[in-house]
Amino acid sequence: MDREKFNTSWAELLLVCANSDRVTPEMQEIYWRELHEIPNTEWQAGYKKCLGGFFPTINELGVAAIGEQKEQVVTKCDPWRRRQNYQVTVPSETWQWRLERRQDEERAKLEAPKMIFKAPKATEGGAVLQQLAKESPAAEPKETLTAKTLACVGCGEMLSVPMANLWQTSAICPDCNKREAAR
Repeated sequence: MDREKFNTSWAELLLVCANSDRVTPEMQEIYWRELHEIPNTEWQAGYKKCLGGFFPTINELGVAAIGEQKEQVVTKCDPWRRRQNYQVTVPSETWQWRLERRQDEERAKLEAPKMIFKAPKATEGGAVLQQLAKESPAAEPKETLTAKTLACVGCGEMLSVPMANLWQTSAICPDCNKREAAR
């Protein structure tokens, strides 16, 4: 909201409400800091609901502007004492939470990219695949396994390994494998 509109409505609240003699200029700054995110139209309608009676709290002004706090009934169980279930009424939404959620939704609408997906036709699909095939590097390795001669890690004997990975630098011979399994 605008600071000017807030100051005007603050003055009106001071004139009309009881116990306004206890309101200080510092309180006006605190109220402004807590309520400044409320839109002008909702603020104008909300503070008018609070005219008359005692000077409203920050929460009363917020609820008047944004809306009432919804409550829900929750069934709870106390497993340690093995009592039966009992119901508790808890607030599910505060005016601050509702205001923040509304602002997030408005920001998301403004920041959301406008993406339009156009599916390619069947004839275009083949052209796209051909283009991708042309762009892929021709030097990619086709096989990751090769025949190598590697040293045994147990005895150091040289072994011929027909299907070794490119990164493989050692192997284990059958005799060392049996000795290791027997341990």
